[in-house]
Amino acid sequence: MRVALAQILLAKPELLLLDEPTNYLDLESILWLEAFLKNYDGTVVMTCHDREIMNRVVSKIVEIDGGELRTYGGNYDLYEKMRAEEAVRREAAYARQQAMLAKESRFVERFKTHVAKAAQVQSRLKKLDKIEKIAEPRRFVEKKFEFRTPPRSGDDVVRLDGLTKAYGSRVVHKGLTLTVRRNERWAVMGENGAASRRC
Repeated sequence: MRVALAQILLAKPELLLLDEPTNYLDLESILWLEAFLKNYDGTVVMTCHDREIMNRVVSKIVEIDGGELRTYGGNYDLYEKMRAEEAVRREAAYARQQAMLAKESRFVERFKTHVAKAAQVQSRLKKLDKIEKIAEPRRFVEKKFEFRTPPRSGDDVVRLDGLTKAYGSRVVHKGLTLTVRRNERWAVMGENGAASRRC
């Protein structure tokens, strides 16, 4: 993946189309890619779920929602802020128009049988017909899930005692003893491909 990506990037095309470029990359490669994209002279269009990369690299976000495209300038955090502000504005505009429509409709209903108000009723009906209706804003609905509390695990989650691992005559681990306890956080980190080179 790294070689294929490097080959494309070093060809320096005017336009790069990247689909989840950080997938399958180790931390070192992601940092290199980020630095490369920040300084890239051409245009980069990418789909990405890595919020941190988007915050540091992108300058424009295109949102596809309900068959509509909306463009926002800035990084991901700014996009979220602007999207929330826009949603509040759309809700307010919709609510104002609904209140006005309801008021005009009440007037029409109340006076449609009064001869003296016939001209006003007709005028308001024409006004209502000409108004461009604001569609009800789409709302993000967050679903909340509750999972039953699992039974408590034991204190020792993993226990290795005298583990040996070898590939033929090449010994990788000999006499490895390790205990991972409850509530501990572990990470095994290394250069991508280092394990296969050492075997």
